[in-house]
Amino acid sequence: MTIEWRYTIEGDLDILSVAGHLGPDAARRFTGAVGRALARGTGPVVVDLTELRGW
Repeated sequence: MTIEWRYTIEGDLDILSVAGHLGPDAARRFTGAVGRALARGTGPVVVDLTELRGW
């Protein structure tokens, strides 16, 4: 299982929500998601890990 992520903007916050299992095979996908959020964002980025099932 790998991760799924969603990027949303709520007010002045950029939110990156991550779900699934963050294992070695998903590290590149997670890094890409964070990079995309930082590149597109205009404010602080909050990483929501409430749906993450494993690390």
